[in-house]
Amino acid sequence: EIREPYFLALWDSINSKPWDKATFIEITNALEEKSIYELAKPAFENLWNASHMASLANEVLDQVASKDLKELLKPAVGYLLTSQDQTDQETGLKAAEKYDISGFEADIIRLLLSPYSNKIVIISAITTLEHHPSSKTRTAFQKLFENTNLTFELRLAALNAFLKARGRPDSKLLNKFLASFNDFQKYEFTKSLSASEPGSQTLLSLFNEGQLTEEDIDNWTLERMLGTKIKSKRLSTLLDQREKNKEAEYQETFGIFMEIAESGSGDPQQGKPLFAATCLVCHSVGSEGVGWAPALDGSGYRDNEALLTAVLDPNAAMEGAYTLRRILKTDGTMVEGYMEKNNERGVTLRFMGGGSLFVPQTEIKTVQQVRGRSSMPEGLIDHLPHEQVADFLAYVRTLK
Repeated sequence: EIREPYFLALWDSINSKPWDKATFIEITNALEEKSIYELAKPAFENLWNASHMASLANEVLDQVASKDLKELLKPAVGYLLTSQDQTDQETGLKAAEKYDISGFEADIIRLLLSPYSNKIVIISAITTLEHHPSSKTRTAFQKLFENTNLTFELRLAALNAFLKARGRPDSKLLNKFLASFNDFQKYEFTKSLSASEPGSQTLLSLFNEGQLTEEDIDNWTLERMLGTKIKSKRLSTLLDQREKNKEAEYQETFGIFMEIAESGSGDPQQGKPLFAATCLVCHSVGSEGVGWAPALDGSGYRDNEALLTAVLDPNAAMEGAYTLRRILKTDGTMVEGYMEKNNERGVTLRFMGGGSLFVPQTEIKTVQQVRGRSSMPEGLIDHLPHEQVADFLAYVRTLK
């Protein structure tokens, strides 16, 4: 534990050069000591250091617990938000959002609506303003969505924020926006809006009006919509029917793949890159792979039924620790993933591919287990040609 005399003795050497990450963590976790807070304050108020200090704060969010840091960062954030450098703007926006620093609404709206702001700045401004909805932010989100010169991604982000701020988009403009989508954009639209109750309610309205069809809403989106507590017998019935159909399709696929597995065909060398691309983005074998999911060493000893169940139906084969977690955030949105860490600072989720997200405790309403759902997605090899399935399984058999 760090004590005041320790800092006072080392302060001259610490303060004579830019802080590194370790120094930043050490000092900010000791800010409850008044003398240390007063010693550190000038370093944060020195605007020449604004970008460096805010960047460090952004980098170590999950490693600092001081409530005083939020206040110390205000001068740096204010300076960066008014900078003409877009990298500075991005850094300031990220700090304002991650540490929930308020008082800069006008500056952030200016960046949001500026024709000179890049995509990262605009998305960051939306995310930051969502924490403190007001009539001004709602109007800004509406203006952004109604700007038909913007990209699909930016208009979608603005629409999502507008809905969460309890805005009501013009139905004709919304339908025109929807009519312009290709298949991928329609998927992104439904996926994005289903993360919040207002967005899910909008999807339901579009569905009931015939603007969206059953084919436009996949099972994952259906589950998320119903998870926001919206009431729809039609959606519940549709999901139940799809689950019954999925079971029949699973049994057919399992039978085909069992025949492939028992044939003993396939080339392990051809299957190795398939295995790496499919499995090592989460799992590990020896020293290879991301490794947050269970190690797959020894998988070759599993019988064909157990192996295929683990691959084709991860929900049935999952280990308890790898149950999917759903975080309902205070802004009404949700995020799902494997819970890697949970402490007084917040929760860290991991995703397929090795990505992670830290959610501060101040943004968390509830953390739930998604019953019967594994962090591992379904359908990872279902789409492969049978020859490649044989190669994949042949390589797995070598893991002994």
